[in-house]
Amino acid sequence: SLIKLKPTPMEEVDIPFNKPYFLKGYCKNMSAVNKWKDIGYLKKNFKNTLVNVEYYKCKKDFEITKISEKSIQSFENFLEHMYNQNSYISDCNLLKYKENIENCIIEDLTNSNDYKLGLTGALESLNLYMGVDTKTGMHCHVEDDFLLNQIVGTKRVYIRNDLDEVKDLEESNFSKENFFELDWEKIDVYYVDLKPGDSFCFPPTCWHAVRSDGYTLGVTKVWKRK
Repeated sequence: SLIKLKPTPMEEVDIPFNKPYFLKGYCKNMSAVNKWKDIGYLKKNFKNTLVNVEYYKCKKDFEITKISEKSIQSFENFLEHMYNQNSYISDCNLLKYKENIENCIIEDLTNSNDYKLGLTGALESLNLYMGVDTKTGMHCHVEDDFLLNQIVGTKRVYIRNDLDEVKDLEESNFSKENFFELDWEKIDVYYVDLKPGDSFCFPPTCWHAVRSDGYTLGVTKVWKRK
């Protein structure tokens, strides 16, 4: 059955994350939430930076993250074709592009709530996720704490707590099953709909899948666990 997760007050969040947390409005004070709605702004400040783009043969392949091709192309070219191709920017670490993009892009992602929450360590990565009508199969991150910040559009996150933990880093961190084809009446599936300004915390072994309807853009901050 589908079970909707309730928002978690900031004072109830443990660092490092010991369970999934839904933080309603947590990142709404980030400049990106307002500025990045403007495609022209992104095009101008990402400049003609080359990025890795995933391609899928059909929408169905997104459900099991079956990538047919990876390509390096300009950010501007991706923007021009993202509505008529099954393409996706995933895990694009913006920290690696600091020399190529304008400083304002990184600055737009500053959030004073990160410090209030106690996330004061250096970021391991700052990952951009961007596409149109995308899905990501059931997986977990294995190590480190992930904080997804929804910038543009609505993203639904599904959580399962009945799968075994991944203990061996050599193993795949994706489930062998297609989560989107399962009978959800027979399993407990938790979910939350992230709107611009909302955030979600993923501990390392939190199994989750994601569905994005229409054009969506999110940025995940990753902190290394001790």
